[in-house]
Amino acid sequence: MNEVATPRRSRRVPYAVVAGVLAVVAVAVLGAVVLTGTRDRVTHSFVIPPGTGARLDAGERIEVFPRVLRVKVGDRLVVRNDDDRRHHAGPISVEPGSRMEMTFGRTGELRGACTLNVARTYRIVIDS
Repeated sequence: MNEVATPRRSRRVPYAVVAGVLAVVAVAVLGAVVLTGTRDRVTHSFVIPPGTGARLDAGERIEVFPRVLRVKVGDRLVVRNDDDRRHHAGPISVEPGSRMEMTFGRTGELRGACTLNVARTYRIVIDS
């Protein structure tokens, strides 16, 4: 009896299919890493109340702005001055009746004089 050999199909998957599947998996993993690393930007708001300057003149200990503020890149600092004189809140000088804001663009540290806390200084630490 002569048997006719039937051709066997190869079970090997073409390289293009494997490469395509690996690319999709890599994009999905990278997307998941990026999405879990994101966070909403935070706005750090401070209001200088009316009478703050007079309270400072009277020797009162004022704590409107923190001595140390920790923020992330992309966060905003907003300071509104409801007092009748200019104040320095961290790196921002705010005129009476005005509002100033800034966005932190890179990591680092800011230091300087501040009229709105007991230490009379500020330190802002900006992390990524």
